[in-house]
Amino acid sequence: MRLMFFRAVRFFVLFYIGAVIYRIGALFLGWSERLSSPEALPIVLVILALVVLFTLVPNRTTPASRWLLGLWVLVFSLSVPFLILKYALGVNDVESLLVFFEGNTVSAAVEFGAADFGLLAFKVIAFGISFLLATAFVHLRVQYFWVVLVGLSGAFMALHPVSEYFRRVNFPNAQSVEIYEARSDYKVEIVGRPTNKKNLVILYLESLERGYVTIPELQTFTKPLQQLVRESVDFSDVAQVHGTHFSAAGVVATQCGVPLLPGATFNVFEARVDNKNGVYNQVTCLGDVLKEDGYNSSFFISSDLDGFSYRTFLSGHSWDELFGDDNVTDEERQEYGNKLWGVADELVFKKAHEKLTALAEQDVPFLLAVETVATHGPDGFIYKNCNDFADHTSSLPAALSCTSKHVLDLVNHVDDLGLSNDTVIAVMSDHLAFKNVFTDTLEKNGPRRNLFFLLNAGDKTVINKSSVAYDIYPTLLEALGYKLTNSRGNMGVSMLSDKPSMASQYGVEKLSSGIEGNRELANWLWRNADAP
Repeated sequence: MRLMFFRAVRFFVLFYIGAVIYRIGALFLGWSERLSSPEALPIVLVILALVVLFTLVPNRTTPASRWLLGLWVLVFSLSVPFLILKYALGVNDVESLLVFFEGNTVSAAVEFGAADFGLLAFKVIAFGISFLLATAFVHLRVQYFWVVLVGLSGAFMALHPVSEYFRRVNFPNAQSVEIYEARSDYKVEIVGRPTNKKNLVILYLESLERGYVTIPELQTFTKPLQQLVRESVDFSDVAQVHGTHFSAAGVVATQCGVPLLPGATFNVFEARVDNKNGVYNQVTCLGDVLKEDGYNSSFFISSDLDGFSYRTFLSGHSWDELFGDDNVTDEERQEYGNKLWGVADELVFKKAHEKLTALAEQDVPFLLAVETVATHGPDGFIYKNCNDFADHTSSLPAALSCTSKHVLDLVNHVDDLGLSNDTVIAVMSDHLAFKNVFTDTLEKNGPRRNLFFLLNAGDKTVINKSSVAYDIYPTLLEALGYKLTNSRGNMGVSMLSDKPSMASQYGVEKLSSGIEGNRELANWLWRNADAP
């Protein structure tokens, strides 16, 4: 009876270990989460067979290897932060982390993480500790379980994001080499300028991807946006590739026509918060082109301009006026409230309204951009005057609804000021949404795509050309009336042209793979003035 009891305990501990291993495999290796699926069944059977086998294996008769156990604990512990990121955001690539920590302090990271993902992190760490205790228990008591620990340690080391990053950087794939070698084509050659200089308004909507306005279950939350899309030149196939998958990268890609990559293996932003050397100094970006033609430019953002080096990037590429969290007065903070990621979007849109009113009285073409934050995952950020869908368990529906209303109000304000005929309005998501309450709905409705449409840019139509975020840059220039050699803006190709984009040339997955870890391309983009 005693033997049966201990066998039962061992079986349940091993079963728990097997369940955790499968869950991690589903998270990192794409194993099906539906255990009854044909692709999952062989893996499940192998895990169950090992559980039964080690349930029946005799107890250990020799001392367990302490160094192997120590190695396993170290390897798994180094993986826990990436497990948390994968659970919380759905991504965990090293380059994004390096960008974040070059543009933000560790204390800021802790503050963001504790507020948004503190409970999730606690759960993952708790499960991680229990998993380590379970594997240690079996290793110390069961003969031959060291083979499993060796396999797990090797697999975790080989598949660790840092290992993957090292492989990509030092052993580039064929796409990486080809993309780098084509760098002589990455330029902006303007062969014709518009006689009527139209204004440009850009609205970057945090994580508000196309599915929110096209999927029936989610359309309830974005009706004002749907109204605008129906009146627009709508681009339906803007995919996401590496280097365009977070806010700062989305802004750089859509304004410069290139992905945001590290400048060297372990150096991301050479322009850190306290460094004014610039971001992509040798790349001609949207602000540079329009400044040369006399545009007045203003950028409004809900968060800190020094986070992710926004200030350095924008001021280095000819933007005149920047408004961020540090420009907010004490009275405005008291009225609109303070948010973790910055001030409420409500205030930012108010400032943009006021700026548009002032610009309408000037005889100078303008570029005005607004970047929101309210629809940031996992649950969105709402403010005192955003009361939509208050009965929902998440704040994200309210954030989607209120953001959509603000966009419609700003578009209407442009019209009320009599600027519509001379102003192109670009509305876009800065990147696809990270993991949130609607992730399953977004993923089950076909390939996920970025939102991008233009108002006052021609007859309403839908353009389904395969594109990515950096194709938006030359598209904006052509929408304003610029003529570009080969319709190209650095790595981007205008979606308004019939020229093939890199996404159509390589395919989205191969293009993304060729960009990720492409150290040669990154160093070329970050080159100094005297570099070749």
